[in-house]
Amino acid sequence: MSILLFVCSSEILTRAYHYARYNRAFFDDRDAGESVVRDERLGWRAREYFHFRYLRRDERGKAYLASGSTGKWGFRASGDIHDTGRRYRILIVGDSFTHALEVGDKETYYAFLRKALPVEIFAYGAIGYGNLQEFMILDEFIDMIKPDLLLMQLCTNDFINNSYELESLSIINNQRMRRPYLNEKGELFYKTPGCVPSLRTWLVSHSRFFSFLFHRWDLALAQFEGCKSVEVEIQNSKGVHQKYEAAKVVTAKVFKKIKERSGKVPVFVFVADRLEPFYGDFRKISKDTGLVFLDGVAAAVWEAHGKGEAVFVQDEGHWSPRGHEVAGLALLTSLKDYLPSFSSQRADDVSHFKKAKRE
Repeated sequence: MSILLFVCSSEILTRAYHYARYNRAFFDDRDAGESVVRDERLGWRAREYFHFRYLRRDERGKAYLASGSTGKWGFRASGDIHDTGRRYRILIVGDSFTHALEVGDKETYYAFLRKALPVEIFAYGAIGYGNLQEFMILDEFIDMIKPDLLLMQLCTNDFINNSYELESLSIINNQRMRRPYLNEKGELFYKTPGCVPSLRTWLVSHSRFFSFLFHRWDLALAQFEGCKSVEVEIQNSKGVHQKYEAAKVVTAKVFKKIKERSGKVPVFVFVADRLEPFYGDFRKISKDTGLVFLDGVAAAVWEAHGKGEAVFVQDEGHWSPRGHEVAGLALLTSLKDYLPSFSSQRADDVSHFKKAKRE
């Protein structure tokens, strides 16, 4: 009885705190975290009209305030789809680097693109997303936004999140939430990766207190056991790993879907980090499927890090405001040979896109 009373009291206090701190509805069990909500088709999606105000620290320990928000449908940046001038439109889809909860609205890498170019930016990201979920977001919004350019932000852990088997084995990149996957035949299925997933899913779906406990446990496990994770096995074997080979096949199928769904819209991809063999395999799969691979973004961030600049958030691999700035400027450099001339400030005045250079 005392244990039950403790659990019930903790659940009430947790929900009360979420309501007071984040304005999360007391009885809304769609919540999968303060910044995302569960979704039957996607697994989870970015919470719309979510406002955050966090005290963060960069890798040097310097404190700064990150204050931002999402808009309709959970977009972190949303241009004007009713723009009568029909400015050039860029649709960006990614994971936590694009969700960018570590920085304010004017400090994201795509904010620097919007500042430098006379374009409408539409940016959607969600923590923990794999490439299939990113494709589903593209599929959902591309006809409405009608972009002139599609930019996909990747992360080397996407290979893990694209594979149910690898994510189940992972200690450091297992989201432990129900998500969609493709098998090697290209068939869609849904599963929750990890140990006793059904029990965990039920507890997390019905109790924010247990959700908090599991989250803290996952962080501790990653800190103390991360060196034993499957990603390390793949790196040590230089990619010679049966389940990783299967993940590459699945990733190529997702990229083909992205290419087919985008039609005549040029698709560019860049990787936010540079771990091998994942980075090199992304480059190869992009080339093989007809996507334009933009090199140098992760390298620019790490070069700035090597010079002593605080480009990362403390104790994380995500970018600080300076990291986003470096990434944004690197993207501008990478895209300059492909973007049209904006001398008239109107996309309608551009005859065509410059021919994409193939590596």
